[in-house]
Amino acid sequence: MLTTTTVVVGGGHCGLAMSRCLADKSIDHVVLERGEVANSWRTQRWDSLRLLTPNWMTRLPGHTYRGDDPDGYLTAAQTAQLITDYAKESAAPVRANTPVLSVRAAEHGYLVRTDQDTWHARTVVAASGATAAPHVPQLRHSVPTGIASLAPTEYRNPGELPDGGVLVVGASAIGEYASRLGVQTCTGLHTGECEVVDGHVAGAAAQMCVCVANEAEAGEVLVSSTVKDLVAGSGIRFEERGVHNLAECGEWRLFAVEKLRQD
Repeated sequence: MLTTTTVVVGGGHCGLAMSRCLADKSIDHVVLERGEVANSWRTQRWDSLRLLTPNWMTRLPGHTYRGDDPDGYLTAAQTAQLITDYAKESAAPVRANTPVLSVRAAEHGYLVRTDQDTWHARTVVAASGATAAPHVPQLRHSVPTGIASLAPTEYRNPGELPDGGVLVVGASAIGEYASRLGVQTCTGLHTGECEVVDGHVAGAAAQMCVCVANEAEAGEVLVSSTVKDLVAGSGIRFEERGVHNLAECGEWRLFAVEKLRQD
């Protein structure tokens, strides 16, 4: 059995940043990475992806952006290279191609089992990332077999998609990227109490979001009257879309997001 003070799980930017901080405190440790350094950035990002923050904000412990385009945005490939260079510069004790299979409490710390060895450590840092595994709704299993279905970790470029319309399930920056590709998305917003069933969001409020989205036109953000009332005074302007019968959700007055007030 191998021993160390701290095991860091994940060789991405978070794991390497923690490694640098531990090294600065002279704390012995090891970084266990399932693939190569920056594995997710190399294998689970689409081709046109860029960071949402400008280069001048790209910082890690002991590292700042050194290029000649501080207002630019790194691509996924450039980000992977930055992380790889940082690992080399900081001499991080990375063990690549070492998937962690389990972590369990033990006397005076934890036992970390990989596909090669078992480590005993006083502390463990989970730095595997919040998006290492896609959260795919159970609805995916109900999609007809003739319709292609991809998670963001699987998608690379529009050339992989068959001809026809595209439905994007989810929010965040993906909608902006879709619009740049000429793909129009439909968005439905509602708010209320939700419940988590078997790791999936469920309940009346979640169903209401689906119903509202079903009424949205291409490129439109449609909201319920509840959402409109909650953001009153925010500067967001709406255009009324009338009362809609939303099947099991009943009749609701819906509004389309018009624009943000600039003054």
